Amino acid sequence: PPHTPRWNGKIERFFGTLDTEWAHSHVWRSSTERDRALASFLMFYNRRRPHSAASGRPPISRVHQQRGQDS
Repeated sequence: PPHTPRWNGKIERFFGTLDTEWAHSHVWRSSTERDRALASFLMFYNRRRPHSAASGRPPISRVHQQRGQDS
């Protein structure tokens, strides 16, 4: 059914990771501090963090792989 993890598992997994590894990873002094940290977290998530679904590579590696196949 819609709005359940089985409906869109990839985005549900991302939001779970965002919640545990960024939003609730430590106590933020303010919402502004937390918001500013989001860009850094997303850069880490996409470019450095290993992902099991990508054989331990970060998501950006899949983008480069796809571009190579399309050109």
